[in-house]
Amino acid sequence: MTLLKVNQLTLGISATLNTINDNVILESNTRDRLSALQGRLNEVVDKLAIQLTDQFEPGVRSHARECGKLLQKVS
Repeated sequence: MTLLKVNQLTLGISATLNTINDNVILESNTRDRLSALQGRLNEVVDKLAIQLTDQFEPGVRSHARECGKLLQKVS
């Protein structure tokens, strides 16, 4: 799953939770639980983004160096 898809999923879930909070009459306990779940979701997505970045960064750096070397040869 790419970071973009994770971000899109998070935005979709957040939008759904916001719509529920705005348009549905909920007991305060339920509203508090939804808010807590949304906060937890954001934390999990942040951790996932960090893991994905850590996983892909070495490859990206390596490819960027290789592209730089190729560009120097062309110049």
